[in-house]
Amino acid sequence: MDKQEAVALVKRSLPKFAAAGLPPLSVEAIAAVQPKRIASLWAGMGSVWQLNVSTSTAGAPPLSIVAKRVELPAVCTSIGDQRKKDSYDVEAAFYSRGHAERLLAAGALVPYPLHVEHRPGEGVTICMTRVEGRSSHRGDSEAFVAWLAKLHATYWGSRADEACGGGAGGGLQAQGCYWHLDTRPEEHARMGSSGWMGRLRLAARAIDLRLKADPLQSVCHGDAKGANIVYATGEGGAAVPLVYDFQYCGKACVAKDLAYFFNVDVMAGAAEEEAPVLPSYHPYPNAAEEEALLTHLALPLPLGPRAEGSHTLPS
Repeated sequence: MDKQEAVALVKRSLPKFAAAGLPPLSVEAIAAVQPKRIASLWAGMGSVWQLNVSTSTAGAPPLSIVAKRVELPAVCTSIGDQRKKDSYDVEAAFYSRGHAERLLAAGALVPYPLHVEHRPGEGVTICMTRVEGRSSHRGDSEAFVAWLAKLHATYWGSRADEACGGGAGGGLQAQGCYWHLDTRPEEHARMGSSGWMGRLRLAARAIDLRLKADPLQSVCHGDAKGANIVYATGEGGAAVPLVYDFQYCGKACVAKDLAYFFNVDVMAGAAEEEAPVLPSYHPYPNAAEEEALLTHLALPLPLGPRAEGSHTLPS
């Protein structure tokens, strides 16, 4: 990305600055924009840029936003490339169709969308606010499980179908999560045929069908792991998760988000290691319904204390 492109993106993002909590900035006050590549996307499909804005206003604090520039292949020659291409369209929908604002209103912190543009036949660019924090924090696992509860509560049941449809408030993955059998036939075929791997290979389709039929459906993040979370420090030193990367966000059994996070990040080897974390998951509006949910998921009881007015299902 050159400086001219960077300036153009910042100018297109200006109308959302106030809603995003950024300091007001006029086009005339932009002195320069310096793009800095901070990450590369999978399979060489673009980069993430930090756009550092210099202004002509004396004493103005440093200002920067993030631009995710996706460059799509003209023709996808593999299942993997098609999966990635589709995932970037989903992330563009997450930021352009009100899903980010919906989660922010529920207290689940994500980047605020500033500008989304599709380049026909080329790709998509998503401009958003920066998320700043640390990769780890005391109490981070409990805080992120509580974040997941807010996400799941926001889209519980039929709301997930609406969010994954073709309407103005849709656009998310019809079948959410990074790992699911429909998009992983090659990996399934490569599984071993003996031992526990062979047994899992034989059971995979039945497990997949059971998860799709599970009544506990919502919108899942789909790639719930530490690489997609930073933690700020909130009131009383509490961990506050700021979550990003919504490419695989879509409808799924809520246990998928929980199981993936525990397997990848918490890596709990025994029930006693999970016990301090799982009580933070409160997606239901009352303890009786929540107990039924956690029993169904085979999670430990009794529940932890419920924060007043937190994580309730919207009416």
